[in-house]
Parts: sequence; structure tokens; C-alpha cells
Amino acid sequence: QRAQEGCVQPTPQHPARAMVPAWPSIALAAWFLLAATATAAHHGEVLELDLFRAMPQVGIGKWPLQNFNLASEAGVIKYVHTEVIAEHILGSPERTTRKYGVDAIARIRFKIRNPGSLLSPSNHLVTQVDFGPFVTYDSGVATNPQTQEFIKDHGGYVGVQLQADHRWPYDAPYFWFSVTGFCPNVRYDEVPMTRDTYVEAQGRRERKCTAIADEAKCRSAGVCDFIGGA
Repeated sequence: QRAQEGCVQPTPQHPARAMVPAWPSIALAAWFLLAATATAAHHGEVLELDLFRAMPQVGIGKWPLQNFNLASEAGVIKYVHTEVIAEHILGSPERTTRKYGVDAIARIRFKIRNPGSLLSPSNHLVTQVDFGPFVTYDSGVATNPQTQEFIKDHGGYVGVQLQADHRWPYDAPYFWFSVTGFCPNVRYDEVPMTRDTYVEAQGRRERKCTAIADEAKCRSAGVCDFIGGA
């Protein structure tokens, strides 16, 4: 699909599918959370698990679920303890709110299938069997230019990073995740498209391109006018 000005243009072989419902209406303000559940997946199958994000309650559901960093249950608790409420070492002692205004934890159920090109055994990018390399996002922007190149090559994908921190010793493995959407080099509040518009555009594209096997012919047909990861 043709990228709008300022947007990375992915060229995926098998785009990642992060099929998610709307944000839960309930913000889990307490730190006692339901355990994340995961269903083991093999290449080509869908992996289902719960991911968590520490954030302001007023922001839950405000933006599409894209170009975000999330975490496993233990991973988000680690983030809260080492980055949010460590008031003796972080931020101004005069501040009246927590870092980034965090006052809630949201839980989101994801169904994930990463691109086959990314998960190929010969690809050095495959991480933790079913994921790609972690992408660090700041206000919706992939801050490492190299990961933007990965997105160009493989399309949108879900990345993972194993965490370890002496400030928060924890015996079991815990992880941070990245979820890529369209325009991963543009701030989330500046992306010129809503999720509903994107879904509508994707549906229109799929209907018109179903019988067109060649991507170049699809483009020449004039139906690839919207940004996206698929």
C-alpha cells in the first residue's frame, strides 16, 4: 500500500495479525492482576495471550492499539516499580502526578501471528521462537532507525524482549512486547487515520484485490491508497 508522507512503507510477505477487541472498559488500578495466559503456538498458528500496559486511565481506548510497548504481567509490575513509583530517584520531588500520569493498568487479549519471513529459521531476527526483535516506541514512534528497516522488510510484527533488572529481582522470566501498526515513525496523535477508517479501507482493498494475485497490479488498480501494515 502506498504510504502517506512521513510514513514508513512496509512490504510484508505475510503481515502480522494482531487481532484485538476494543480496550477493556475496566482499568485495573490495583497491582493485583489476573495471570496472563498463553496458548503455545507453532509457526503459522495463532498465539493468544494477555498483555498489560501501565498508563493513564483516561487514555484507555482513546488511541488504536498500535505502535505501543506492552508487557507480561510480571513485566508491567517491574515497570511500575522501577520506572513509575521510584520517587526517590525519578522525576522532580515537587511533581504532583506520577510519570506519564500512570494511574491504571490495562489488560488486552491479543491473538498474534507474526510474518513467516520474520520467523524463518534462517532469519537472525526471530526472538523467543514466535516473535521478532523488540521495538522501542516513544509516543508511537519507533526510536531505533534499525527497527524501522525491519518493519519495512517484514511488515508490522509483534516483538519481544526478555527483561532483567537488579532493582527488581524476580526468578521467573518476564517480558516486554512491542506492537507495530501503520506509521511507526509518526507520533500516535499525528497519524492521519482512525482505526475505523483503516478497517474500512482494508476491507475495500481486500474486496477489490481478492482476484489480483500480483501486488504491482493491485497498486496499479488504484486501490492501495491507504497506509498500513498489510
